[in-house]
Formats: sequence, C-alpha cells, structure tokens
Amino acid sequence: MKRILFIMLMFMGLNAYAQKQMYVQSGNGLNLRSAPSTSGEVITSIPYSEKVHVISRTNDEWVEVKYKGNTGYISSKYIDENKPKKQNNNSSKSNKNNAKGNKSNNGSNSSKSSSNNSSNNSSSSGGSSSRSNSQVYANEYDWGIGLRIGDPFGLTVKKYLARGRAFEINLGGTHQWGYSYQSQFYKRDRFYRQDYEYRGSVPTSSVSLQGHYLFSTQLGDVQGLRLYYGFGAQFRFLTREYRFRERIYTNGRDRWVDARDRITRVEFGLDGVVGLEYTLPTAPVSFFTEFDMMIQFVAPSRVIPQFGIGARFNF
Repeated sequence: MKRILFIMLMFMGLNAYAQKQMYVQSGNGLNLRSAPSTSGEVITSIPYSEKVHVISRTNDEWVEVKYKGNTGYISSKYIDENKPKKQNNNSSKSNKNNAKGNKSNNGSNSSKSSSNNSSNNSSSSGGSSSRSNSQVYANEYDWGIGLRIGDPFGLTVKKYLARGRAFEINLGGTHQWGYSYQSQFYKRDRFYRQDYEYRGSVPTSSVSLQGHYLFSTQLGDVQGLRLYYGFGAQFRFLTREYRFRERIYTNGRDRWVDARDRITRVEFGLDGVVGLEYTLPTAPVSFFTEFDMMIQFVAPSRVIPQFGIGARFNF
C-alpha cells in the first residue's frame, strides 16, 4: 500500500512539474534543440522573456519543453518561473500571442495555434519578431577554443557569459609587422652611430599574452552574426637578433667587422578591440575577424595596430 501511495505521489509531482510554465531569462535568447546537448540540431530560437511549457527534466542541465508547437530541449540554467522585468515590445506581443494560442490548444488544435502565432509574429512591426526567432546565439555555449592567425598568432580561448558578454584570452607568438627597429638599435639599446652600423634585425622568439572583456550584439538579419567590442591588456616578451657592423680599433687603426647581438625585452600595454563573429547555426563552430589597437606603456611607449582572424570550437 505504501509503495502504491509513493508511486502515486511521484506521478502527481512529475505531472505538476510537466505543467509548469517558465520564462527564458537569457538576454540573448535560447536555442531549442532536437537533443539534450549542444550538438543537437537547432529547431528554432526562443527570444528573451518568452514562455515555454516544461514537459520533463532530462538531467541537471537540460529540460524538455514545448514552444509554439515545437518540442525540444533547452538549457535549464536560463529559465525561471518568474517573468523577467525588462522586456522589449516584440517579446510582449509574442507572449500575448502564445497566451491566446495556449487557451485554445486542446491537443488536435496545437498545430493550428502554432501557425497562427507564427503568422502574428511575422506581421509585427518591421518583421523584427521574425528576425529574432531565427537568431542563433553563441553564448548558449560555455567555452570556445581555437586558433588565431595574425598578431598575436596562437591559441585563443573564449569564456561565454550572460547577456552577450565574454572573456577572451589569446596566447602565442607576436611580431610587430611593418615596424623598423633601427631607432631602437641606436637609442634604446645604446649602439652608438660612430661605432656601429645597423644592418637589420630578425625575431628569434616571442610570447604574447592578451586578455579582453567583450560585449556583443546581433548584427543585421544574418543568422548567427554578431558585432563585438571590448578592452583589455597585453604582455609581450620579445627576443630579436640585431645584425650590424662594428668598428674595431687595433694598433691605432680601425676596421669594420660584421657582428650580431640578441636583445630581450618585456612590453606591456592596454588595448581595445572590435570584430565580427559568425556562429554556424548547425554546428558548434565560430569564425571571427578582429582589429586591435594597443597603447604600449613599457619599452618603449607607442601605439601598435594588430589584426587577426580565426575559428573556435564551442562546447
């Protein structure tokens, strides 16, 4: 008898949970997927503050929901029973349409309600609701890791945060493209003109550590395309080999000989960045291109432009 009562209570609890109506809390919306994983196919995107009907909890990270006639899985971290306080006009219209559709929905009419809601959303001002539903947001992922080509060149790691924000770290080699080291040879490194003749320099080793705090926003009507910008700092460790001629005095006479010398320095500065990132709607991969401007304060003071392109795998 106790076992039967326990089973009935469990069934009632699950049924009550399944009837919960919850709201999307992520400022950039959520993707409704065909499987409880970021590798699941994207069915549609659910905008901020939209209402969903929870069917069941799959695990600690995913729940199965129903949204406008579509059934799929979303991250449980970004939904709550309380409706968000701030919402745009498009979200309000979409919620009203959902409410009307849910009142008239009794099983066989669910597909009809879904088509009515889609029609109402697409006819709202300027078609902005339709555009919002088609967006795919990279910040449904936690991390991104990949390769950056440019200055610096190497590993790029991105931590996705809420509301379109992120923290990025780039670790690799660096080179000051288009910069002449002749002035540093004579001034900073104290090779005097009367005794040395600069011939050139080559990088032998370098390490760059760059960190950025980023903000992003959806750009235009292209699905998954975002504009981002931010600020940060950069440390650079560079070793260069100078090639020059040196004046040698022997027996009251002087002669010129070829010579080489290596100089290692540590550089530091603050930088700003602006770029574009495109996340594939059907795969956890992002491509990006960005432009940096570094204001160097140490060894020596100057402004250094930087550019990079790359790709990341998101998970």
